[in-house]
Amino acid sequence: MDTFDQDATYVSSEQVRDALGAHLDQVHDNGLLLHITTGGTPDGALAPLPRLAEIGLTPVAEHGIRAARTHWGALRTRAGTDGPQGIARHKNLLAVLVDQTTAIAIIRRTRMLDFIDLILTDDGIMLADNEPVAPGTYILPGGRTAHIEEPRQKETSMRPSPHTSDTVLWEVLEETAAEAAAMYMHARRATTDPALREELMEKGKEAWKYTRTFDLTREEMIEHIQRLQREIDRKGQA
Repeated sequence: MDTFDQDATYVSSEQVRDALGAHLDQVHDNGLLLHITTGGTPDGALAPLPRLAEIGLTPVAEHGIRAARTHWGALRTRAGTDGPQGIARHKNLLAVLVDQTTAIAIIRRTRMLDFIDLILTDDGIMLADNEPVAPGTYILPGGRTAHIEEPRQKETSMRPSPHTSDTVLWEVLEETAAEAAAMYMHARRATTDPALREELMEKGKEAWKYTRTFDLTREEMIEHIQRLQREIDRKGQA
């Protein structure tokens, strides 16, 4: 695992804490990571804000230099449990304290995927805590790399009729919603427009929720099936 960054500086946690202001200025001015070590092993980093933004993260909290130095151990822990911790001088954010997994993601310029449960559905859609994950490469907790493949897209879908039973309607809705979600994940990967990628991700999540919505009436199920199928048909004709 490539945890070392040849362009960065490696400094022990105690040294970083004792000269925190100078190290923050260094990171802010040169735009490079400053890796924090414990017993000679990389164990976090001070990162410039633009490098954090590259992997889609922002600081979850902001601290002054004096408070960060005083509560250094607790702040390092929070960087691992809560997320990136910004450190500022006179409200001017200088750098962000991150844990080692986030530091690895920054080095590789790869987004992180944090989750409790990771499940691959029968339709080939990866779910992180019941939310669909867009295809791509991610850093997992602990620094491992995962490649999420594009979900399968079905060739045909069953259409409901007035004689279709409620049980079959639910199965059709589940399959149609999964197909629509897979379609949006596929479209998201095919574009580089940030706004469009965000829109497609939200549409994929919206479609996916109907694979686990159990309190719909018959009329509502038919309405959602027809709407989702129209979306699929439009995408197929585009």
